[in-house]
This record gives sequence, C-alpha cells and structure tokens, in this order.
Amino acid sequence: MAQSSTTSLFYYSCRNGKLDEVSEQLPKMTLEEIDQVQANGSTALHAACYYNHVEIVKLLLKRGASRSIQNVHKCLPYDEAEKEEIKKLFVRETSNRFNDDGTGHIDWMKCDQAAEELAHEYRFRHAGFGWKKKDIDRRMKCIKEEMSHTDDEKVGRFLTRAELDQNPLYLLKAYTVESNFYKKLNKDLATKHFDQGTNSGIVYFIDFFFNCPDLAKLSFKGKVYRGMLITQDDLKQYGIGGKVMNKAFMSTTRDRNIAEGFARNELIHRATAHGQQVKMAALCAYEIINDRTGLDIEQVSEYVIEREVLVGPYTAFVISNIRKVRSDYVEIDLRECEKVNEEEEFDDED
Repeated sequence: MAQSSTTSLFYYSCRNGKLDEVSEQLPKMTLEEIDQVQANGSTALHAACYYNHVEIVKLLLKRGASRSIQNVHKCLPYDEAEKEEIKKLFVRETSNRFNDDGTGHIDWMKCDQAAEELAHEYRFRHAGFGWKKKDIDRRMKCIKEEMSHTDDEKVGRFLTRAELDQNPLYLLKAYTVESNFYKKLNKDLATKHFDQGTNSGIVYFIDFFFNCPDLAKLSFKGKVYRGMLITQDDLKQYGIGGKVMNKAFMSTTRDRNIAEGFARNELIHRATAHGQQVKMAALCAYEIINDRTGLDIEQVSEYVIEREVLVGPYTAFVISNIRKVRSDYVEIDLRECEKVNEEEEFDDED
C-alpha cells in the first residue's frame, strides 16, 4: 500500500486514544482509508497498538483493519503491542482453523486407486498449460465473481487486488481472512457433487496454488501439525500403514503447540456407558516431501502468529505411527506419499 504524504486526523485519534472520535469515524471509512500508511510510515492500527489503546484496537480489528501491514520499522501491529491484552486480540476467534470442522467428519478419506487417479487429475490438469500464455486476468475475475460474495469487503479487497495486480499472493491472503471464503471453498471441495467443469472459480484457485510460478517460492517441505477429533472407530479404520487423502485444503501450522491447543480446546469429555472416551483429541504430524504440496503462507497471512502452511487438496499420506498417549489423547504421524509420476505430455495452450 502506498504511503501518504500527510497524516490523517483519524490516525491521530487512534494514536491519542480518542475512542469517541474513532467510533464516530470508523463506520464512514473504507478499509483502504483505515489501512492507509501515514507519512510517518505506520497505520492507525500500529499507533493504537503502540500506545496501548485496547478498546480502539478492538474496534479496528472488528472493522477489518489489516493485521499484516509492516510499518517503516518492519514491524506488524502485533509486534508493536506492549500489553498482553492487546496481543491476545490478534489470535483468531474461531477455534477450528487448525482442527477439524466440528461436523463429526475427520479430514481424511481412504486413498484407493480411484482416489489416486482423481488426485492426479486435480493436481496436473492445468500443469502444462503454460503461464505466459494463460489468460490470468480471466481466471482472476472468475475467482472473484464466484467467491467474493462469501463475505464483505474484508475478502473482496484482496480479491480485487489479486485481479488488478494479477498477483496470486492476494488470493492466499484472502484465504487467511477469518470469513466464509475459506469455509465455502473447502465445503464445496469436500462435497461429493463437486464438479471441476462447473465450479471454475474453485478450480482456478487450485490451479494457482499448485502451478502458478509466482507461488513456487512459498513451497514448503518438512513437518507440520494439525489437530483433529477422532473416535475409536476412526482409529480402527485408519491404522498404521493405511493411506489417507485430504479432500479439501488443509490448514496446518509449523508450531506444534498451536495445533495441540486447537485440538484440546475442541475436546468434549464424554464417555460411553462402559467408561470409554467417545472422542479423543488427535495431534497429527504431517511430513511433506514433495514440491508445491504445501505453501508456507506465514508472511502472507493476516494471522502471522499462526505460522500457517496450507496443504493442497487431494494429497496422499501414509500413516507411519499412532501413539495413544492417554485415553483422550492420541498422536498420529503421517508421511506424504511420493509424488505421482507425470508421464503425460501437455501442450502449451489454454
């Protein structure tokens, strides 16, 4: 975002703790105006955090002020906060970003021959089209038209920037916003009726994720974590050596403690009539070994402190170990399967 040559009255209101003035001005302002980098190199959110104005920070975050803008000192608003009370405001409110969705369905599906073929179709359908000739603008516009209605301007502004600047990093930033955007995308992906031929906006989003050269620098290999609630029956169905696949995008974190916390927070201590725990908290450790399976979006995210690595849909893993630590807690190790060999030759045409 371009830096202003002046400093606004709104910035001074946030800096000086003028809560009434901020409350009055906020509803009349666009997010671009709220996030404007001032002449001194900081945003209003930076100022409110630095000067410990808790209630103003709450208002700015609720309105949708960007959490990911660095100031002239290369600091995020979170970095500038001295009070722990303010730092806690930057933690995502929803509890299932790095946990299953609470519907009772776990993240995985069994990975058989048909599932592997479908995964190959998803991942390599557009791999050979070539990005120089590809109509990126049309694809960006299609994603925006199909997905922007899922939330207000908080998501729309990033989709607009992605389209105008032809910059796919803004697509990932939109995904990290706490909104219905990522929820709808994954819900549509997970449904049995998802069709690559009709859900073109989602298909193009997947296309950018796996194949766009501009995102190659984010490719991540290594260990990541995600929490999950799991039943005894699930454990019997998915044993050591079993192959599983995620059908939707999967948010993971490089910070084990974050994933563990998400899992424990969702745990309901309910036992059967015979005293057996109905559901257990599971900490899943995924080892990613292939290029472009996971993208490290920490520096792109609106929630930098989550250290998120986003794993693409239809990624196959094999369960290498299961450790039942307690009656209500289990740890599961998974390693990504070797990348499917791409034997097909693609034409460089769209």
